[in-house]
Amino acid sequence: MLSKTEFRTFFKNALDSLSASELRQQSRQVCEGVIRLIPVNANRVVAFFPTEKEVDIRPLLIQWLGQGVAIFLPYFDHKNSAYRFAQIYDLDRIEPGYLGMMEPLSKEASFTVGEMKEIAQMWVVPGLGFNKLGQRMGRGKGFYDHFLSGSKGLKMGLCFNVQLTTHIFPKEPHDIDMDMVVSPDQTYVIRTTRNLNNF
Repeated sequence: MLSKTEFRTFFKNALDSLSASELRQQSRQVCEGVIRLIPVNANRVVAFFPTEKEVDIRPLLIQWLGQGVAIFLPYFDHKNSAYRFAQIYDLDRIEPGYLGMMEPLSKEASFTVGEMKEIAQMWVVPGLGFNKLGQRMGRGKGFYDHFLSGSKGLKMGLCFNVQLTTHIFPKEPHDIDMDMVVSPDQTYVIRTTRNLNNF
């Protein structure tokens, strides 16, 4: 079995091999797959604003916002040295924040991590890699494991084809698995007792 460091190197190299057109096409396919999978959306969704090498979910966010879904993005609260989540109302009011992550410009409607765990109905999660068992390989900071631990919200990992593997990742106690993994070509529903059409 490869180590986590070796897996991360493998996935980073695989992502670097994708062209801009491949990234755009596969991002579109992932968004279409999510829409087909969940035609009626949760009322409260925690999402992410994509970096260059993450699935571009902006069309998905725009659609959900138009349907009245409350979407929250994480941001770093420097005053309290902790992450929080703020609701967004459009994609224009986003700014670079901690560690280069894009964050909501407005922090008026915000929640602590603990509060978000209680109210989020779905988490849309990026990562370096995933497998068909729902295991997620992050970048090693542990942010999403902290966010997701103890939350009953549906956890959905999104990735490009090169980020999905059949290999088993090394497992640590703090690692949180996904309930679903969606790639351009495959969707794995690992564990959920929810009716996907009725959150």
